[in-house]
Amino acid sequence: MKSRGSCFPPTSERERTPAPNRLRSKSGFGLAETLVTVVICGTAFLGLVGTATRVGSAINSTHERTRAMAVAQAQLETLLSVEYDEVVDGATERDGVQLVWRVRETDELKEIELTFGYQVVDRTLTGSLTAGRLKP
Repeated sequence: MKSRGSCFPPTSERERTPAPNRLRSKSGFGLAETLVTVVICGTAFLGLVGTATRVGSAINSTHERTRAMAVAQAQLETLLSVEYDEVVDGATERDGVQLVWRVRETDELKEIELTFGYQVVDRTLTGSLTAGRLKP
């Protein structure tokens, strides 16, 4: 028996196969592996994009609510700064925020309930603030 570059004779079919053929069968990725990888990475990417979209929407909603609260608080402070007898029901719009206030009067107190509405994307959201004004 002849040995090919070794002092030991070949013992299996694999050892008899020339080295270049063995390497060709194990090198690189096939089409199936590549497609599976692309599908998995694409699905993960779409999940991340969806999450980023929701986070962006939540941040925008929070920003709009903070802005609407500031407008409503400024209106409430205006109502508290006028004469006691001039505090009456009313409504207005400021900077895209709808403001409606109702005044309830008891013996020595005017309670002001201010409701505000604002738009976020395609929804209208609301909030309210309440304050009291003592009779001087």
